[in-house]
Amino acid sequence: MRYIIVGCGAAGLSAANAIRNIDTRGEVFLISDEFNPFYIRPTLTDFLSGELKEEEIFFKNYLASKEIVLLNGKRVLEVVPSENMVILSNGRKETYNYLLLATGAKPKLPQKLLIHREKIFTIKTFADVCRIKERIQNISRVVIFGGGYIAVELIRSLKRRGIEIIYLTGSDYFWPSNLTEVSREDVEWKLKDEGVVIYMDEEINDIIDKNGKEYLVFTNKGKKIQCQLIGAFLGLEPDIDFLADSGIKCDKGILVSEELRTNIANIYSSGDAAQVYDINKKLNRINFGWQSASAQGEIAGQNMAGENAVYISDEDKFFKKLYGPSFKEKW
Repeated sequence: MRYIIVGCGAAGLSAANAIRNIDTRGEVFLISDEFNPFYIRPTLTDFLSGELKEEEIFFKNYLASKEIVLLNGKRVLEVVPSENMVILSNGRKETYNYLLLATGAKPKLPQKLLIHREKIFTIKTFADVCRIKERIQNISRVVIFGGGYIAVELIRSLKRRGIEIIYLTGSDYFWPSNLTEVSREDVEWKLKDEGVVIYMDEEINDIIDKNGKEYLVFTNKGKKIQCQLIGAFLGLEPDIDFLADSGIKCDKGILVSEELRTNIANIYSSGDAAQVYDINKKLNRINFGWQSASAQGEIAGQNMAGENAVYISDEDKFFKKLYGPSFKEKW
């Protein structure tokens, strides 16, 4: 049996493990568009802050010990279900008996900021964080626009390096109070106590590049802020553009049943790319987050290897049980 898993995050690795635990002889391939070994994405901000070293976030020999083959530095450009085949960015074609799509999500930007994409950083990969680490060596001020856990974690990491932070955020997306034990008031107080300047219900209207190193940020309320780096964290959207002509049914994400199966019998999806059927709420929805991705990957892997498991959504796996120390412990 030949299993191909597209994506080497929490969902992909959990699926590979689940398959290997059941099928000890089948071929298991993980395809990743990154060049690094497997790592835990929620630790990236700890690497940025200097709390973790590079060697502490990677699992360098783990896949080989499980006889799981990693095809890294390659992107899947096309899925051809009629031929049980994926086509990679280098032109290579790989066939499968079962396929898992675990490509995760990509950061969103509002339409008016798309023309400034090259001036704005986000965090998804190890390479993203390496670029930020290089840029922050000789800067004094960063503007962060957005909200949520990742934005606040980034602010914490940058403050540990002594950088001034101007935070443009909105009262409706500042912090997911309904999904975490930490209140919005606690977070706002802590940020201000650490010297973060917060402009509530204010957003980036335009950006002027002065010289490639200095930027002027204009807000919707008329402020003009000079800085050396700009970050935007406005949520995620499933990374599924490559499936446009595949015949795999998608909505906001890849539509899957409670068994994590798509409309094509031997193709599954899990993690941030999957819009999973919630048997309790009777609808398909995306459960963003490392813990839910890991749980979904395990179920998908079991089912690809012949089991009949069902994924039951658990909102505790969104934010309350994030990997590593809690927000309060980190600050």
